[in-house]
Amino acid sequence: MHSSFHPSFFCRKVVQLEDVAAGPWSETVRRVYAGPGNVICKPEAFRLGFGGHRLATSFVGFDFAGGLSLVQAVDVPPTRLEVRPADRHYSLHVAHDSTTSAITFIPDENVWSAAKVWRDTNGLVAAGGVRKASGRFVFDLWGGHYGSSTESLRTAFRYGLTDAMVIWHNWQRWGYDYRLPDIYPPNSKYGTLEEMRQLIRLCKDSGVPFGLHDNYIDFYPDADDFSYEKNIAFNQSGSPVKAWLNEGRDARSYRYRSDRVAPPLKRNLKLIREHLAPTAYFIDVWTSVRPYEYWTSDGQFFTSVSSRDTWGELFAWIRDLLGDDAPQTSEAGHDQLIGWLDGADTQHLRVGTPPGGRMGWMVWPIRCADAERIPWFDMAHHDRFILHGAGYSDDTRPGWTRDCTVSTATTTSPPKCSPATRQWCPNRSDTTSSENTGCLAN
Repeated sequence: MHSSFHPSFFCRKVVQLEDVAAGPWSETVRRVYAGPGNVICKPEAFRLGFGGHRLATSFVGFDFAGGLSLVQAVDVPPTRLEVRPADRHYSLHVAHDSTTSAITFIPDENVWSAAKVWRDTNGLVAAGGVRKASGRFVFDLWGGHYGSSTESLRTAFRYGLTDAMVIWHNWQRWGYDYRLPDIYPPNSKYGTLEEMRQLIRLCKDSGVPFGLHDNYIDFYPDADDFSYEKNIAFNQSGSPVKAWLNEGRDARSYRYRSDRVAPPLKRNLKLIREHLAPTAYFIDVWTSVRPYEYWTSDGQFFTSVSSRDTWGELFAWIRDLLGDDAPQTSEAGHDQLIGWLDGADTQHLRVGTPPGGRMGWMVWPIRCADAERIPWFDMAHHDRFILHGAGYSDDTRPGWTRDCTVSTATTTSPPKCSPATRQWCPNRSDTTSSENTGCLAN
């Protein structure tokens, strides 16, 4: 299908500022603060792209060698943080929307005081479901039968674990990440429609929000209504933008045009609301990747701000459709959707030397004298965006260990997150962390 497609235009030119950043400083920087939370001491040159796994914050901090500290912040999706010590260049970079954006500089005696100023003056407000999501333990469920999982959750709730939220990921009609956006009805491999209804009803009756996993980044060519011309984003070169490759099913998806997401999303959500009535919702990727600019097949250009605003407005629409301030969550969690989105699962990756293999991206590849995880994101947004969990729970993933989870959860105190109902029973460290989380959330 791809090989036979030819775009209907040849000129893709937009007059714009392609890159805006601060110039060289008069001093070098001793420490850099960024993302979900890392402080990086005496870094060598690096670039950190914007997105939930990397530069999740639109504000960064610098400690200069002479003693001054500074926070730099932007109000549009930055493209990256760039550090070049040899040039004394330390800056966020923005593009495309930079003619209407504000770049803010806040000097102070330390970055934490400057971050407080940014928190109090950026004008961001919590979305409607933040209060409901705040402090909740999350059952982050990726498999299982609807019926047996209902009984497992019933046991957990009987033990009192109802200050919680359930996110159910693998349920889609054709299987996980396949033939999207054709997701309804639920996959019968895991049980009947009535069994899923009972699962959701148990959570609702127990006061536990229940959300389903959805995705409007990846459009698969074998889905109904797939069209390069109408629905797919293009590169400036005229080629369609490739998205996720489902290797298990040898299925390549292509990236949605953000301006064409609403019809399939609203179709799906109306069916889901009528037949299942979940009380929360999860849309994958939208806070993992930077809101993107793109071209259409006929040469129109859409900015990253247009993608951001479209995604945000759709989160708000879903919350209103489901009712009762149904929490809206996403993956990894950057800060550009605050005010529309209520929270996200945290991917608080460390700085270091990446391990070999395909999972090397799970470490920030920055050479430096030292680095530590810190609650940088929460310093500005703790009361307006809920990051739950601490990172990937699978010890087989390079760059992440169970010690990472415990230390990060203790440092930043996010609501706890478990990948399976059978793992909910707390040990002493879990109990202490949950107590700390409750105190901070309140």
